[in-house]
Amino acid sequence: MNGISHPDILAEYDCAAIAGHDEYWTWEMRDAVDSYVDQGGGVARFAGNFA
Repeated sequence: MNGISHPDILAEYDCAAIAGHDEYWTWEMRDAVDSYVDQGGGVARFAGNFA
């Protein structure tokens, strides 16, 4: 199972913790996280060199 096949995979969680860089994500993965946040989900990013 992956986020591209299941873009609503985060829906059951209050917050998604992301460790590492996201520059290798597909546009579909980014869109899924953006949609999650737009629907009230939280995101905690733990990585270096990002603003």
